[in-house]
Amino acid sequence: MSLNKLSIPKVLKVGYQKRSETYTGKLAYVTQIDEKGKHRCENSWNGWRDNKIEPDDFDNEPTSGFVLNKKAGDYRGGWNGRQAWMRIYDPRGFEFEISINNLVFILEECSSIKGKGLEGEFVYSWDGKDLVLLPTSSQEYIESSKFTGLKTKKITKKEMTEGCLYLNKDNDKVMYLGRHDFIDYSWNSYKKVKKHVYKYMEEESGSYWIQPGFTKLAVKLTEDPVESYADTYEEFIKSKHYDGPSKVTKKRVKFDPKKDYTGGYRDTFEGFYFMDSYVYKISISHLGERREIEDHDKYKVKCEGRAKISNEFQLTYGQNKSEHSYNHYNREKNFLSLFKDWGEYKKEEKETSSFAWNKRIIITESLIVDKKFLKSLKLFKIYAGNKHDALCFEIS
Repeated sequence: MSLNKLSIPKVLKVGYQKRSETYTGKLAYVTQIDEKGKHRCENSWNGWRDNKIEPDDFDNEPTSGFVLNKKAGDYRGGWNGRQAWMRIYDPRGFEFEISINNLVFILEECSSIKGKGLEGEFVYSWDGKDLVLLPTSSQEYIESSKFTGLKTKKITKKEMTEGCLYLNKDNDKVMYLGRHDFIDYSWNSYKKVKKHVYKYMEEESGSYWIQPGFTKLAVKLTEDPVESYADTYEEFIKSKHYDGPSKVTKKRVKFDPKKDYTGGYRDTFEGFYFMDSYVYKISISHLGERREIEDHDKYKVKCEGRAKISNEFQLTYGQNKSEHSYNHYNREKNFLSLFKDWGEYKKEEKETSSFAWNKRIIITESLIVDKKFLKSLKLFKIYAGNKHDALCFEIS
């Protein structure tokens, strides 16, 4: 649970089922009406409750008189296994369930007296979709009340000043850097977007927060730009998010087995090979480490796939993608036959089963080259922008 960012609604919506094992004969499903007036979890609430029992609306005000009843659930097996919960009696005449983690938190903050129940006042709160019974005496209540209050606040365009600090509706402090072309990276691609850029001020990673507008801002913290604005802005324009992989340059390098081979139980050289309008990701493994092969001058070639290239392309996390298409390397096809002139090429077909209804043909390809072939490689590095590079090669 993120207990300093709990949502505390003003209105509760409570539906019921008849349960004989409760104090009042009613078990409740408590939901919330959020700051926009929307009934959260309405569909599951309607599906669970007994429509013959009239639901109730309650103001979510600090309330005392909650009592621990009994543990529920905590059984495994079959299709309907259920984790453990704790039944709580609400003095407004119903019981509901909280998680064991919630119970532990409550007992850390207040006492439970036999016959009298939990000491102090409580409100209902939510961590996403999970209900949390929150003691009003806790620091988490104070922080979550501030967090909830931010949801209804807003910032206008006139209040936006580059270099000023703001509080967003997630209670994060950010610095506004203006509207820019921002290079947004995922694990295997990137895209350029025009967004308002903010810098998180309380994160060591120095990450950025981008938004199309100002609707997720709540409070302006400073009227004038802060002293660190110039340094923070300069850091941004020098980052990969501002410059990005734009121009592509080549630089010839010498092949160094100690550096260009990469780990694993056998030495492997990985690089990109260009042919026609495609770039192929090639790995060349030294077979000397494998016991079944005695010839230390032999190398096995693998082609992990290809990507179509344009005049400009990006290099991200060792993968080459077209600037206009970010498709993954095609790993379903083996392109080794395109390189069979490099060395000893073999192609084998094998049936997986003798039964006609289950027959499949497995095609395996192998390509073995020698040390002489390696000497014919011309290596160079390609740099895309100022942050990305990859080892590539040509055949002389």
